[in-house]
Parts: sequence; structure tokens; C-alpha cells
Amino acid sequence: MTTLRLRSLAGLCLPALTFLFASSLSLHAHPGHNVSGFAPGLAHPLSGLDHVLAMVAVGLWAAQIGGRARWAVPATFVGAMTLGGILGMAGIPVPFVEQGILVSVFLLGLLIAFAVRLPLAATAPLVGVFALCHGYAHGAEAPAHASALTYSLGFILATTTLHAIGIGLGVMIQRFCSPALVRAGGVAVIALGGLLLTSAPVAAAPLDKPLQSVIDPYLAITTALASDSFKNVPESAAALNKAVEANAKMLPPTLPKEATALTQAKDIASARLALKPLSASLISALAAQKTKTGTLYEVFCPMSGSWLQSDNKKVRNPYDATMSECGDFKRTF
Repeated sequence: MTTLRLRSLAGLCLPALTFLFASSLSLHAHPGHNVSGFAPGLAHPLSGLDHVLAMVAVGLWAAQIGGRARWAVPATFVGAMTLGGILGMAGIPVPFVEQGILVSVFLLGLLIAFAVRLPLAATAPLVGVFALCHGYAHGAEAPAHASALTYSLGFILATTTLHAIGIGLGVMIQRFCSPALVRAGGVAVIALGGLLLTSAPVAAAPLDKPLQSVIDPYLAITTALASDSFKNVPESAAALNKAVEANAKMLPPTLPKEATALTQAKDIASARLALKPLSASLISALAAQKTKTGTLYEVFCPMSGSWLQSDNKKVRNPYDATMSECGDFKRTF
């Protein structure tokens, strides 16, 4: 009987997961219909085992606690995650995001494994802190030209579905099988979290040639502008534009127009203005390709925007000479 019930549980949960994965994949397979950002938003929570584990675990723990927690805990998570997503998309720095995500997996697993039932007044803030970290990760990796609203709706839907799967599993296991199996689920979460912790980091690798051919003149431009100089900017802009034209099919579709605009800059002010959207496209491309060179750094200044640097020793803002050191290193590519 227990085996039949477990099969029934799998039969209920697998369609939901299949729908999420199929939806995100099918929408990505038709990029012309994906300008809104809904598809990448839907896919992002499914793209990392850490996100999936934490969100299903939240549902399991809520079901284990029971009562109002079954809806209040997931609702708190979604609300705080949305706030984190807004902070991430706005580029507002939040410390220890990656560490918070990893801790959330282990701590949620432990709470489930030991059947810890905290008061709702303590449960909600705890879950909220974890949700803020996960949401920030979603927002920080949003495509540059995606709609913030539809991208957010995508990751909210995916997260809510994962919570529902966790709640459904927890409720049905406790009702039809044994509460001990829910606690075993907590152990499984911890074990899978251990795999995340011990998995080898992605080795640094050189950029592919199309991106490298664009990045080299781009860095020359940012260096000149950070020094408040227009010297050699036209030449570097021309080289960048030539590289984009030669590799247009392998680069973001917005780059040709942005590169052309940069070649038309006649002074520092117009060059700085043209550089901003081009920087956003390059950062989005590096994030989408999960680039790991170890030598490219995204820097963000709330007064200016984001750009790329080739070292992380000193901030060099190419957009405003009066705020040459305004910025924080946000992530490494």
C-alpha cells in the first residue's frame, strides 16, 4: 500500500514539474516570442538545484508545521523573494547572497529532518531572509532588455508551483504514509545540498572568439572614458563595430545598433551615453553564457549604471569623471 501511495504522489507531482520545464524550454525555443521576459523568469528558479531544493523544502516544512503556516510560510517566501528580485534588477548591492542561498538549503533540511516547529512570528522572518537571497539572484541575472514585470511573474509562478509541490508532498505523506518520511525528505535535502557544496567550481575558461573580439576594444573604451579622455575612443569604437558586424549572428541582436551608435559619438558625453546600453547587452550575454573567465568583473554604480572591468583592484567609472570611484564589484565572469 505504501508503495502504491508513493507512486500516486509521484504521479501528482511529476506533471507539475514537467509542465514547468516544458513551458520554459518551449518558450526559449521560440526567441521571437520571448521579448517580455516571462520565459527566462519562469526558467530561472528551475535552473539551479539550490533554488529547487529550497523552494520545495519551504513547502515541505510548511506542511510539516501545519495550520496557518501552510499558506503563511510560502506567502512570506514569495513576498520577500519578490522584494529581493526588485533589488537585484535595480542593481542595489545585497551582501552574502550566494552564502544565504546555500545556508537556506541546509537549514531548511535540518528543520524538516528534526521536525522543528517554530512560532509563525519566528518562521516568517527566517524564511523571508532566505527568500530575499533567492529573489536577489533571480533579479540580478534578469536579461537586460526583459520586462521587469513579466520576468518577475515568471519566477513567482515557478516558485509558487515548487512550494505547492512541497506542500502537497508533505500533506499527503503525513496523511497516507508516515510523518517520518517527511523527515527523511529533510535528510535528502541536506544530502543534495552537500553535493552542491562539494561540487567542483567551474574552471575558468577563455571567452569564445566572437565575444573576445568585442570585449577587447570595449575595455579600451572604458579605460579611456574612465580617464576622462576621448583619445582613441573613435578608433576603438570602430574596431568594436567591425567585430560586431563580423560576428553578428553569434552575438546579442541589440549589439549591432548599439555598436553603431558608439561609432557616431563625437565627444566624451555622447560616447558615455552610447556605452551604457552596450554594456548592459554584453553583461547580459556573459550571464546567459555562464561565462567564467575569472578576469572580467561587473561593476555597478547606482548613480551611473553597470559596466565591465578587467580587474577588481580599483573601481574606474567610465560614465562620470566626478564619480570616478563610484561603484561596487557585483559579480565575476
